[in-house]
Amino acid sequence: MPVERPTFSESWYRVANLRPRLRSTVQVHRQHFRGQMWHVLQDPGSNQFFRLNEPAYHFVAMLDGERTVAEVWRACNEQLGDSAPTQGEAIQLLGQLYTSNLLQAELPPDAEGLFRRYRKRRKREVQGYMTNLLFIRIPLIDPDRFLERWVGIVGWIYSWVGFAIWLAFIATGLYFVVGNWGALADQSNRVLDPENLPLLYISFVVVKAFHEFSHAFACKRFGKKSGTGGEVHVMGIMFLVFMPLPYVDASSAWAFRSRRHRVVVGAAGMLVELAIASIATVIWTFTSEGTVHSLAYNAMFIASVSTLLFNGNPLLRFDGYYILSDLIEIPNLSERSKQYIYYLVKKYAWGVRQARNPAHSPGEKAWFAFYGVASTAYRVFICIRILLFLGDRLPRQFFVFAAALGLTAAVGWVGVPLYKFVRYLFTNSELMRVRGRAMVTTFVVVAALVTGIFGGALVSLTERGEEAGKLPPKCTDECCAPQGPRNRLAHVFRYGFVTLPRDIGKPLVVGVVLAGVITAAVPKDIASAVGTGIVGMAVMMVVGVPLYVCATASVPIAAALIAKGVSPGAALVFLMTGPATNAATITVIWKVMGRK
Repeated sequence: MPVERPTFSESWYRVANLRPRLRSTVQVHRQHFRGQMWHVLQDPGSNQFFRLNEPAYHFVAMLDGERTVAEVWRACNEQLGDSAPTQGEAIQLLGQLYTSNLLQAELPPDAEGLFRRYRKRRKREVQGYMTNLLFIRIPLIDPDRFLERWVGIVGWIYSWVGFAIWLAFIATGLYFVVGNWGALADQSNRVLDPENLPLLYISFVVVKAFHEFSHAFACKRFGKKSGTGGEVHVMGIMFLVFMPLPYVDASSAWAFRSRRHRVVVGAAGMLVELAIASIATVIWTFTSEGTVHSLAYNAMFIASVSTLLFNGNPLLRFDGYYILSDLIEIPNLSERSKQYIYYLVKKYAWGVRQARNPAHSPGEKAWFAFYGVASTAYRVFICIRILLFLGDRLPRQFFVFAAALGLTAAVGWVGVPLYKFVRYLFTNSELMRVRGRAMVTTFVVVAALVTGIFGGALVSLTERGEEAGKLPPKCTDECCAPQGPRNRLAHVFRYGFVTLPRDIGKPLVVGVVLAGVITAAVPKDIASAVGTGIVGMAVMMVVGVPLYVCATASVPIAAALIAKGVSPGAALVFLMTGPATNAATITVIWKVMGRK
């Protein structure tokens, strides 16, 4: 049994003698992901879903209300071997099923206290969800009967005939977009004008209503076709950044066996929006200035630009994310990607011995590493870009709205996660033996980040003319700070999160690739070959002087060398000699400045 999955648990005695079973109302649906069988448990009453892999479902299916948990666990180990759930995994699985109201059992006080932790955690998640000021949902109606009545008329849209007609709409819209590109670009500068904001909001609500109904009808059609029902019982209002919008819960599509059906349900909203954008483009082309002309442009802008940047982007948890998750057959991609990044930090940076790896194959490792980093970076990037866009385009009297939005986003997306992380760092028992190392490494990373941001901000905010009394020459570079506190603040974020990452991105990627090559190709006993003390430093100096590498690329290379056993002092010498005193740099300085 791998160290990452300890077989036994000290809390096992609390659940060993229980005789639980699945509730009689639970429905089970089978799905295939990456060649493996998965089972989706559905509670029709609450429309809740719970996905289990084959070993976990084997364990749960044997719980018949007569055999004890211990007996079932021993039977699973005899039948499945190392792939059977461990005692800790079995406890977690039972707690999650009990919390989701999928499991029926008479619990003694010990087990009740154990599962109470899962209920408390679930309660905290619900409270956090309800108190999130940027994303609040209020259910209002049950649209299932309405959908049942009209799906026979509307459902053909999601057939191959409907797809062909949709392509014709898109081709027509693109034809008019190409022919009127200049006028479209000019009018985009007036989208956030005060007189256009009411029309923009009306267009937004109407377009999103069609978007949500499209999800609902697609779910209902394929549910009836596959025999799983496709029930849609919740429709209401979602307050997205304080702005009321319609929403629908089409999560019953998770039970579909067909991956194509799940993908079409996920894409249905965007497909309808793009069709609306095409129709609006034709209307905009053949109308003159006025209310209809403005509404058509707003609908076109919302149904094309916003749906592709947000709903269609898999790096954000909207439609594109669920489509990608189905296409690559990795359920819960976002959460498992975060868990994998945490696992890498725990194991390699903090030295946690029993860190649990959520990846089950090399393919999943690659996807988790890419998605975990890319999605986090993109969310930060898109948040900053939205705030900069609002700061640049909103009229000055509405600038307080952008400031309030930025403050709310900072609290929700930075403050709350930071508080949870600090609490975990100081109190979690998983870090008991490595807490000091975890704190030191975290402090170093945070200090470097804070120093870079505030250092750049101070330089930007304190720029002055070269000579007092003289008007400094006009600067047109991106690194130059605009005048005025509002523009300076925008410049700080633009330079820190747009210009600087673009400048250092290429050498950083080169450094990461070289570090990966060193990690994979260099033997573990490299430290003995390099030597220690002064000898090791001299060797790294000899290596660094002829090697042409910039300061950005040298950091991951030095980290890889340290991971292979090279002393930190020798790695520091490499960091100094590589970027600053390599042969190429010395040659250029010699040529420019001469021998003196």
